[in-house]
Amino acid sequence: MEHENSGDMVLNVLYLEDSVRDFEIIRELLADAGYDLHMDRVATEKEFVSMLKNNSYDVILADFKLPGFDAFSALELSKNINPAIPFVCVSGAIGEETAIQLIKRGADDYVLKDRLARLPVSVKQAIDHMKDTQERMRLDRALRESEEKYRSIFDYSHDAILLTATDGSIFEANQAACNMFGRSVDEIRALGRRGLVDETDPRLHAALKERADKGQASAEFTMIRANGDRFPAEVTSSIFAEAGEQQRTIIVIFFIMNRQETQEALKVSEFW
Repeated sequence: MEHENSGDMVLNVLYLEDSVRDFEIIRELLADAGYDLHMDRVATEKEFVSMLKNNSYDVILADFKLPGFDAFSALELSKNINPAIPFVCVSGAIGEETAIQLIKRGADDYVLKDRLARLPVSVKQAIDHMKDTQERMRLDRALRESEEKYRSIFDYSHDAILLTATDGSIFEANQAACNMFGRSVDEIRALGRRGLVDETDPRLHAALKERADKGQASAEFTMIRANGDRFPAEVTSSIFAEAGEQQRTIIVIFFIMNRQETQEALKVSEFW
């Protein structure tokens, strides 16, 4: 009988089974499928809990009915002790309604003992699904952490920061940007780049071309406040792409006069 080869993957299995014969059959089946196999057999609730708490397993296999213990109880215990471990019921007889209830309660699959040929595939699919779930959770955590760090930097930076599109539309502005331009976030969004930058400044167009060519650019040009005042600013802009979205840009604006005043103040403090 041919099976899908697992690529000699190490497989640690906890098997709840009171039949030594069935245990040996399934151990041989999984070994033939190409697994580097370590398999523990338990037949009671006490043994099951002890092994699960004190060992690491890639998958749990469980007969449906044992004296004083069944797959429903084993499934509940496994989800309480280590919910990440895939759980596959291997039964000699199980009705469709019972099987559906097992799946609803968190089992990954069930395999009938008279159709064991599909067990290696079932085990592989259960493990792959577990790995996919863990990877999604890891990525979700990383995304949340990066979003929190970004939001913290964005909100509390002393420099003005804008999140924009390459066409000049503005999506977000931090408080420092609102203070710099004397406008609210909604006003900045409504105006876009056209209302904040002196578009007659030739340095602006040169910077936009450099950013389009290289993905980032830094330049000095003239900005406009709500009261009409024009002021010089150093602007750094980078293009990035969000998943499934169009290109976005992050723009950091530094009021040059502030920098000059800071430098002069430092020179004075150093002199004294």
